[in-house]
Amino acid sequence: MRRRMIFLGLLLLAQLGLAFGLKMERQDLGAFKGSGPLLAISEDAPDMLVFSGPDKAEIKLQKVDGQWQLPESFGTPADKQKIADLLHRLTTIRRPWPTADGDDVADRFKVSATDYERRLQFFQGKKKLATLLLGSSPGFRKVHARVEGEKKIYDIPFSTYKVSLKADNWIDKRQLQVEREKISSINLPDCRIVRKDKVFQVEGLDNGEQTDRQKVDALVAKVTGLQILDVVDKPQQPLSGSGILNLTVNFVDGRKRSYQLRKGDHQDVLLQVSDRPYLYKVRSGLLTELQGYQRAQLVKMNPPSPPSTSDGGNSGAS
Repeated sequence: MRRRMIFLGLLLLAQLGLAFGLKMERQDLGAFKGSGPLLAISEDAPDMLVFSGPDKAEIKLQKVDGQWQLPESFGTPADKQKIADLLHRLTTIRRPWPTADGDDVADRFKVSATDYERRLQFFQGKKKLATLLLGSSPGFRKVHARVEGEKKIYDIPFSTYKVSLKADNWIDKRQLQVEREKISSINLPDCRIVRKDKVFQVEGLDNGEQTDRQKVDALVAKVTGLQILDVVDKPQQPLSGSGILNLTVNFVDGRKRSYQLRKGDHQDVLLQVSDRPYLYKVRSGLLTELQGYQRAQLVKMNPPSPPSTSDGGNSGAS
């Protein structure tokens, strides 16, 4: 009986000790907020980013005269908001408890100098500010990370797919969009759309004709909200050949922008505009849709007037 009481007493002490230890561990983890930023740089410091991946794949983003661009894709404008969001996210991640420590485990987590999923280099001029290595994923929206020159490996809330190595994922797809209020008119092959009192209408209507507002507004929306898919060249000559569609946008401030669209190889639709040096690829259906906006489709006839009635038209004998 005595031995049994001693055994039960020791078991109770062990349980109390384990419970106390777990409680302290939960308190420590709950209170831990990170020991500082993972990257010791400010989000507005870099003016060049170089992202690398396996098989020597690489993409470069550079700020020139305050504007982000892709120097290896004809210097086309980059999506500045996407870059700003990425820099803000990466520079505000705080260091969690290390997952591992030491050069000997860097390969296992794919964050070594020669084996990584992404290598992110941040430059200011010719000065390298930092290099972040991203490796394997321990879970949903998490990735192992190591700052170059350090041995600690962290598990951070981030996804490698946000650092694409394809240029068309960084190009500013909205670089040709314009505000509706800044347009004064649009010249189509067989008619002209003019803006009067904030309303777009077909110019030179005949008696009995009126503008089909729904179709004209759809046309204006396609022009003002145009999005590109990619930049494929920086040609010296305008587009040539058959099947070309030409239209011109005239702006309130006197500027003009001419658009040339034609079908390219593999059913791609190519676009050149007069105030940009690039050859763009746009969605395949755009050319057909714009070709459908002709005067005959943008004008409709006025509805017939109802017949007039006269109160004295009928008289009865008394």
